This record gives sequence, structure tokens and C-alpha cells, in this order.
Amino acid sequence: MTVVEDFEKEFADKPSTGAMSKALAGWGLEQNSREYGLLITNGIDENVWKSARNISNLTVLPSSTLNVYDICRADKLFVTRSALEDLRVRYPPKAAKAEA
Repeated sequence: MTVVEDFEKEFADKPSTGAMSKALAGWGLEQNSREYGLLITNGIDENVWKSARNISNLTVLPSSTLNVYDICRADKLFVTRSALEDLRVRYPPKAAKAEA
């Protein structure tokens, strides 16, 4: 799992598959490779989704719809910091549940 900074601002003006592909390559996932990637974001950003939709070996999911199938299917898992925080709130560790 790779935790990445939130990057929705980079796609605020318009979607860019090239920019998304370059970011993924920097994180270790080459476009059209045999490896499958899952990008978990905090919410749905239309430009991020449009930037990723033509990358055949990548799925983008908001943290609210994350599921076991997509996690197990992924060779590479990328999570934005805000999505990770959302997942920590949704699924707190057992020790945190016992204290509450």
C-alpha cells in the first residue's frame, strides 16, 4: 500500500490522463502493464475519475464504496491521505472501539 498526498487540486482545471499516468508511474504502476492498481480517494472528484478512466489497469474508488473484491484484486494499492483518515474513522481499531 502506498499513501499519496491528496492531488485533486492538480486536476482542478481539467482532466489529464497523461498527468495521471505520470503520477502512477512515479508510484510504481506503469500504464497498460499486467499489474492492476486501485486508487482510493476521499469522495468522487470528476476530473480525477476522468483522468483515470482510460487507464485500463487502474480503478478509482471513493473510500465510502471500498470493497474486499477490489482490494484483493489489486497488485498495487494507492490511498490518498484524506481517504486513509476516512477509513480510520469508518473502521477504527478494536482497541479504539473498546475505549469508546
